[in-house]
Amino acid sequence: MTHEEVRRAIEEVARASLRWEGALPDGDLSQALDSLQRLTLAVAIEDRFQICLDEEAERSISTVDALVDLVVDLVNRSPDGAS
Repeated sequence: MTHEEVRRAIEEVARASLRWEGALPDGDLSQALDSLQRLTLAVAIEDRFQICLDEEAERSISTVDALVDLVVDLVNRSPDGAS
């Protein structure tokens, strides 16, 4: 999957799981989402992409771009290479 495909899918997940409206934040996610929202989003992303985000990876994600990069890497490393 491409970065653009993953970003669009994450936006869809955020809208569905968080009832997020508008564009995803460009800056630090911790400024836009509280800890429960971040956890909810992480679980929804794991479900959508059939991947597992370990705790260390979750803590290291500070921006949407970093999240997209991580998801692209994990999806493309999976046996089927797509979700």
